[in-house]
Amino acid sequence: GVSSTIFAFSVEAGGGSVVPARIESDSSGIVQTKWRTGTSSGMNALRVRAFEVFDTTFQLTVRTTGGQPTELRLVSGDNQRVRSGAAVSRAPVIRLVDRFGNPVEAVRVRFLSGAGDTVEPPELVTDERGQVAPRLWTLGEAGAHELKVVADGVTDTLRVRARVTPR
Repeated sequence: GVSSTIFAFSVEAGGGSVVPARIESDSSGIVQTKWRTGTSSGMNALRVRAFEVFDTTFQLTVRTTGGQPTELRLVSGDNQRVRSGAAVSRAPVIRLVDRFGNPVEAVRVRFLSGAGDTVEPPELVTDERGQVAPRLWTLGEAGAHELKVVADGVTDTLRVRARVTPR
């Protein structure tokens, strides 16, 4: 390692910060800084430039994913109307997000249907977009129906509504 080499760090993509942004290498040629990525999931890039050593520049990249799940959001499929014993025409699509609104993948989501209703499958795992959609939600008797959606790590329950009209 080369001591007393000046390094400059700058965030190139994804937001966030790096502190300190300029630092001199120690007697072993090592530098250390703290890079905090931005709050959006996706690619983050940090540019590193070493001065006085042939002006070497390189880039570090990391892909960040959503943080801890905090909220279930309804994407589509609410307030549909069907006949008794029929399935809704569009399965509800649910998205799980973190506190910044980033999708959270690989989290278990459960669908709790009312009496006389069925949902298939009753449990799914969020995809890379943080989304799940049951294959089928079949409703029973005439009247208002509600599908409750719960996810691991999220305290609130999302409710999807539908109405069955008489035959």
